Amino acid sequence: MFLLLYILPYISLLMSILFSSFFVHSLYKQSNRLASLFAINWLFMAIYTFGFGMELMSDNIKDISFFLTLEYFGIAFLPMTWFLLGYKFFYNKLPDLIYTFLLGIVSALFFLAVVTNEYHHLYYFNI
Repeated sequence: MFLLLYILPYISLLMSILFSSFFVHSLYKQSNRLASLFAINWLFMAIYTFGFGMELMSDNIKDISFFLTLEYFGIAFLPMTWFLLGYKFFYNKLPDLIYTFLLGIVSALFFLAVVTNEYHHLYYFNI
């Protein structure tokens, strides 16, 4: 069990590199209608796993807080990309711009709440 705690940050960083390579591959090999959204999805997953791995490897609270914010940046916009990917797959088009904008606003508000946590303490009272 303790060995897993020491290996987990490195596994997370390796997964982040793998997800980044998927992002680059999807971005440059756009041969179908879903490749660009798929690439953005991989990018947010890479940001999340990189932030998680670096959070586990950090020693002081300032670094942990920074990488936790980076982790939340990746996870905040991931549901939006999954929804857009599923919608485009099912309907063969993107949703109207207003719905995409509303999805982006919800994700941005979630991320903004995490970034401004030190003022309202909705997520973490103290770290």
